[in-house]
Amino acid sequence: MRRRFGIVFHDPSLDQNLSAWENLELHGTLYHVPRKLRRERTRARLDLLGLWERREELVKQYSGGMMRRPQIARGPLHTPRILFLDESTLGLDPQSRNQLWTHVRQLNKDEGVTVLLITHYVARGRPGGRSDRGHRSRAHRRSRQLR
Repeated sequence: MRRRFGIVFHDPSLDQNLSAWENLELHGTLYHVPRKLRRERTRARLDLLGLWERREELVKQYSGGMMRRPQIARGPLHTPRILFLDESTLGLDPQSRNQLWTHVRQLNKDEGVTVLLITHYVARGRPGGRSDRGHRSRAHRRSRQLR
């Protein structure tokens, strides 16, 4: 069941004492992504997010916005069916934000990944998809009733 979900947390969740490459390699290994595929995806995602040249630097040496990028690359590495992006654009410069949306659309189109964006900013949460405009979903209302 865990393999069906991917998440990019709002708070930092990378191992600061590993490089971006090592963090993604660890994640892919834990999710049993075959080595060749794991390395192809890791390279493609780090390249897309502008980190390929700095892939071997320790994450703790990155700036705040740069630190978000390997987290974003890691979330969909194991090709989940549903990807949760929790305030994933905070700290990103406009170019990186556009790269993220391009990547998200590509994941949805090519791999059929459903992407749920969690944000307080409605304008930020509409990269061409649908938005509930702050309304709570039926599943959320039902879960509140079960408490």
